[in-house]
Amino acid sequence: MANKIIDAKGNVHYVGNKRLVDLETGEEFNAQTIVKSVGDNDFKKLFLSEIIEKIEGFTNAKMKFMFWFLENADKQNRIIGTYEQLSEKIGISYPTISRVIPLLKKSDIIRCISPSVYMLNPDLVAAVTSTSRANLLIKYKALPSENEE
Repeated sequence: MANKIIDAKGNVHYVGNKRLVDLETGEEFNAQTIVKSVGDNDFKKLFLSEIIEKIEGFTNAKMKFMFWFLENADKQNRIIGTYEQLSEKIGISYPTISRVIPLLKKSDIIRCISPSVYMLNPDLVAAVTSTSRANLLIKYKALPSENEE
C-alpha cells in the first residue's frame, strides 16, 4: 500500500513498494515506487468576460480580437474561420484581421492547424485540466511554427 504525501506546493506523491517482473528475464523483484501527481496550482482563473466588459471602452481592435479569441476558443484551444468570417464575428475590419493573425503566429501565440483553423498556445491559456493541457501542448508543439517556416 502506497503512502500519500502532499508537499508544500500541493503536489501529491505516492510512495510505496511493489513486486515487479522483468519482462525480458522473468525475474521478480521488490522495488520502491514514487509517483508524483502535479496539480493545477500554477494556474490562475481569469474571468475573461468580466475583464472584457470592464476594458471594452479603451481597447483597440487588436486587443478586441485577442480577447475574442481567448473567450471563444473551444476545449481544443481552436478557432475556426476565414479572415472574412472572423471579421464579421468579431466586428473588426478585414485588414486588421489580416495584420493581427500573422503577428500572433510570429509571436507563437497561435499556430495554424489547417487553412482557417487556428490553435491558441496552451502555454498561454487552456480551459482544461493539467492532463488535457499536456495533450494540447503535444499537439501544439507538433504544428509548424511561423518561426520554423
